[in-house]
Amino acid sequence: MIKVMVVDDDPLEGETIHFLFAKERPKVQYIGQGLSGHMGIELAQKTKPHIAFVDIKMPGIDGLLTTKLLKEMDPALKIVIITAFDEFDFVLKALKMGASDYLLKPARPQEILHVIDKLCEDLQKSSSSSKDHEIAQNAPFFVSAGERNELPYEKLTQQVQSGEIETARESLANFWQELKTATKGNIHLTRSCSMELATAILHSPTIECNTPEALALAHRSFINGMTAAQTLNNMEACLKEFIENCLKVFCHYSFDPGYELISRAKDFMEKNSHKNITLETVAKEIHLSPFYFSRLFKEKTSVNFVDYLIELRLEKARLALLTSNDTVASIAKKIGYAEVNSFSRLFKNRLGVSPSAYRLSNKNYEQKNI
Repeated sequence: MIKVMVVDDDPLEGETIHFLFAKERPKVQYIGQGLSGHMGIELAQKTKPHIAFVDIKMPGIDGLLTTKLLKEMDPALKIVIITAFDEFDFVLKALKMGASDYLLKPARPQEILHVIDKLCEDLQKSSSSSKDHEIAQNAPFFVSAGERNELPYEKLTQQVQSGEIETARESLANFWQELKTATKGNIHLTRSCSMELATAILHSPTIECNTPEALALAHRSFINGMTAAQTLNNMEACLKEFIENCLKVFCHYSFDPGYELISRAKDFMEKNSHKNITLETVAKEIHLSPFYFSRLFKEKTSVNFVDYLIELRLEKARLALLTSNDTVASIAKKIGYAEVNSFSRLFKNRLGVSPSAYRLSNKNYEQKNI
């Protein structure tokens, strides 16, 4: 039996999923909910789940760090990120950490059931050794990145991300024919592979540097369409629509110099966030006036410069607190804050706990589980 857990500080999320599975998927065992990242990790250690639904925004250890720790503990664990629409940047980071899928709040029962069905199918497929294994051997779509240097849909993915409209359309037609042959017309496998392609497209470097809302909308529409599709023709139409929507977005990016400028600005901030950089410093680096740069940054990223820089520094602070023995004062200085008290207040305001408490809670957890 497939075991499922929830990690979310809202008890209602777990209750909703529990009720839904009890009614619609009785063969899926709901094993409980962790109301924080720590509690979720402890629950996973005790119960060994196959699938975990993890909320992005939680006090203390957030969903990103929880995902990282859960995957280190059990690389085979399937993780579904639960997120609000305006947190999509975090979803992309979670996918890179090994999350299998995500749900946008408020998730409809049909969407939750589709995700759980897909992951259960993946788990069953990975444990079987006969017919499905034979299909996987013959279908390059099932070869993971770790087993192969180049995925079979990498060419199509790059063409879409580069905004190459005609070549991407041609490659999509070829991809679809190869996919139908490889899966022998199996509806579930075809749906799964189409989802893989969509996820690959979302891993664009362009998205990481710029606003992903338009692609998030396109992807959500694609998920809904694929969930409802029951024939290969409907699936093909759904995939084509998704690719066309993505092409529009990437073409817009490629012809808008503002995105390239913001990409350069973010790269500079990443490399120099430990220094006393200001909006004026970064604006000068990319040869823009501070006023225009501030407006452009907010327009292209949906967050203002100061908030982005704070989040960038705090992410580095959290990592240092968990992986080094440096003092809080030393870490504050290393990430760009001269005053430790200011850093501590900011950290607690954003994460709900002080830097020392954050580090201590993690050390207590590690000692408990040695």
